[in-house]
Amino acid sequence: QRQMCIRDRVENEVKLAEATVVVNSAFASSNQIFDAAATSAEAAGESIGGVIDAFTMAYRATGGGSNEIDRFTTANKLMNDALVLSKLSTLDQATAIDTLSAALKQSAGSFKEGVNPLEQGATLLDKWVRTTQVANVDLGTLATGFAVLGDSADAAGINMDELNGIIGAVAETGIASGREAANTARAIVSGFQSDKAREELQRLGISVTDAEGNLRSFMDIMKQLSSLRQTGILSDTDFSRLTLALGGGT
Repeated sequence: QRQMCIRDRVENEVKLAEATVVVNSAFASSNQIFDAAATSAEAAGESIGGVIDAFTMAYRATGGGSNEIDRFTTANKLMNDALVLSKLSTLDQATAIDTLSAALKQSAGSFKEGVNPLEQGATLLDKWVRTTQVANVDLGTLATGFAVLGDSADAAGINMDELNGIIGAVAETGIASGREAANTARAIVSGFQSDKAREELQRLGISVTDAEGNLRSFMDIMKQLSSLRQTGILSDTDFSRLTLALGGGT
């Protein structure tokens, strides 16, 4: 028991030393980092060593902040939000930090101007949790899908809530992993502008442009398709052909 305690203490000191080097010891002492990690570890019910590692990864994920104080604060917020994601999903801490930071960066345009997206993890987590309550999709799949699909969704005019809905709908088809669901959703979102998709849409009498000749948004077209499906105008055969074309098939 005593040897295990000594070993854990040595390992934590090594991790703390690494974190201090990464943060810049001239700005934050090892004691400050340890105090921040200890507070988070107690709140999350995690080991102090694991949280020190998580802080180091979160600090690296923040990149070059405007100043060291802001970066330290942002890293601490990102770490705490990622710990929550890890606890609520099957993602380990390292993957949770990578996934959450990527998702937040991808969705930066959805937040108010001047707001640091890396500090908005709680907002995104709340949306993901609400989506899991109404769709048969797990939190890890949503997070992974958001991180992979964010840039394509933004280009297609899809907001955060709509993106969650798309990933949830794709996941409900039985696709096994979050990465597979994300790649499928990305293919569909990106594919609606392909020549094959345009041909299929036009064959069904659906225009990809508005009256002024501007490209219609992905969600606008999807809402029209949904309406056609609900009224029985769009048959199962035509719908299958269209989804194949949207997914990049021939």
